[in-house]
Amino acid sequence: MQADYQENEAKKINNRQELNPQPMLFNMNQAEESLRKLKRNFIFSALRMPDKFMINPSKRAVLLSLLIILFVTSCKNPEELDDNLRITPLTGSVIMPLNIGNTWIYKVTEMDTVSGQTTNYFDTITITEVYTFSNEKWFGTNKNLLFANKPAGMMQREGKHFSYADSSFLYYKYPSKTGELYPLPSFIENGDSFAISREVSSNNEIINTPAGSYDCYKFTDNLLDTKNLFRYKPWRVLFLAPNIGLISTLNYKIGKFGLLEYYKKTELVSYRFN
Repeated sequence: MQADYQENEAKKINNRQELNPQPMLFNMNQAEESLRKLKRNFIFSALRMPDKFMINPSKRAVLLSLLIILFVTSCKNPEELDDNLRITPLTGSVIMPLNIGNTWIYKVTEMDTVSGQTTNYFDTITITEVYTFSNEKWFGTNKNLLFANKPAGMMQREGKHFSYADSSFLYYKYPSKTGELYPLPSFIENGDSFAISREVSSNNEIINTPAGSYDCYKFTDNLLDTKNLFRYKPWRVLFLAPNIGLISTLNYKIGKFGLLEYYKKTELVSYRFN
C-alpha cells in the first residue's frame, strides 16, 4: 500500500510539472537566442520582445532587467571597442558599417529637366583603404572621401592627406531625433556662397528599393544663398538604414527662376559586407 501511495504521489507531481512549465525559463531561452542572433540590436530587440511574448507588465520588467544584466556581464567593455564597431547606447548599431571591402551598388536615375528624358546607370561605393591619424581610424572610399563612426554619429572628411588642420565634420548624426538640425560645410558655385543645414526629418521612414524595404532615417539638406538670402528646401534628401548605410537619395538643383528642380534618384540594388 505504501509503495502504491508513493507511486501515485510521484505521478501527481510529474503531471503538475507537465501542466505547469516554467514560463520565465521559456522566455529567457527565447531571449538568449535573440541575443545571439541580433547582437548589436540587443537593446532595441529586448524592448520589443514583451509584445511578442504577450507577458504581463510585472514579468515584462523582470525579463528586461535580466536581459540587460546578461548583456552587461557578457559583452566587452565599449571603451575597448574600435569606434567604427562601437555599439551606440541608444540603438545598439552604427549608421553605416565601415570595413575594408564593404560595397554598396546603386541604380541611378537622372532626368534632363529640359527634355524630360531619363538616363539610368549604376554607381558603386567601396571602402578601399584605412588610415590612422592622431590615433583615429578613418576608412577611405573609391570616392576620395574618408569616414569614421564616432559616438555622435558618422564623421566625414575630404581627401586623404592629413598635413592640414582637422577638417572633419559630422555627416550623419546618429542616433538622432526628428527635428534636429546641424550644419554641413558651405560651398561656392558660380560666385554665390551657399550654406547647408541638415535636418533629421524622420527616424522611421519605410523606403522600398530593388534591394528590399528598409526602415530608414530621413535626412533633408536645405540650402541658403548667403548673398541673396534665398532659401532652397529640399536640396537633397537622404535615407539611411542603421547597420546597412545609404539606401536612397533624391537630388534637386536650382533651375529656371531660381526654383528647385528634381533631377536625380539613387536606389540601393545590393550590398556586401566583409
